[in-house]
Parts: sequence; C-alpha cells; structure tokens
Amino acid sequence: MPYVHLTMLDRGPEKKRAAVKAVTGALAAACEVPPDWVHVIVTEINSDQCAVGGRLLADMKKRRAHVRSKRRAGRKEAGR
Repeated sequence: MPYVHLTMLDRGPEKKRAAVKAVTGALAAACEVPPDWVHVIVTEINSDQCAVGGRLLADMKKRRAHVRSKRRAGRKEAGR
C-alpha cells in the first residue's frame, strides 16, 4: 500500500479534495495498485509556517500585495 504525505499551503477543502484525487490517481497508476490502496495524508500549513530564501511566505505575500497596490495606483494616475 503506497502512502504519500501532501503538505499544502493555505488551501480550502475543495483544493485539498482535488489534490488528493489527482495524487491518488497518479500514485495508483505508477504503483499499479487500486486507488483504494493509496493512502494520502494531508497537512495544511499557514504562510507564517513556511519560508523560502529566509523569508516567511506571509511576509512575501504582504510585500507582493503592497507592490500590486502601488502599481494600480500608478496606472490610475497615468490614466488621468
């Protein structure tokens, strides 16, 4: 019986269901076993529990949101 541990960042139930279905199908095919034999363990983490390049993803998201809002404001000013 294959087991897979899937860690997802800030996803709701619909996204988790879709991921579990896709992973189950792929692993069942690769291992040539029935899908009922595939075990998927899902761990959901928040963006303040994961970092890339020494920066929390939560901080990276805040920075991106700030940059986007500045771009939008610049476009509005240019359009006037």
